[in-house]
Amino acid sequence: MEGVTALSNRWTLLIDATYYPLMDLVNDDIHHQRSDLAKNPSARMTGKGNGYDLMAVLRVQLTHQLSAHLGYRRWERWVENQTLTSYLSDGSSSTARLMDLSTHRDGLVAGLAWLF
Repeated sequence: MEGVTALSNRWTLLIDATYYPLMDLVNDDIHHQRSDLAKNPSARMTGKGNGYDLMAVLRVQLTHQLSAHLGYRRWERWVENQTLTSYLSDGSSSTARLMDLSTHRDGLVAGLAWLF
């Protein structure tokens, strides 16, 4: 879902929200310094989950061609019933169940745009 609102002839507010009802996690990890693990990959995490993205940006039109924006973005992901598989250097592997994984990222977004 995306919305754009003109606050004045120079100022614009942009809102963006996305929900992900089904996501697949596949995370391959390589440990170059561990001699007991294989190298491509050393471990793999898999699972299913969901998540969302939210962003709000305020944009100002500085000139006809130049605008600046400042905003905030957050995204969050949840994965349940994960499997962690470790691949050993002797060719064997071991598997463990992981309960859940959650991660989030957030911070400021800023930029300049030049239209030509």
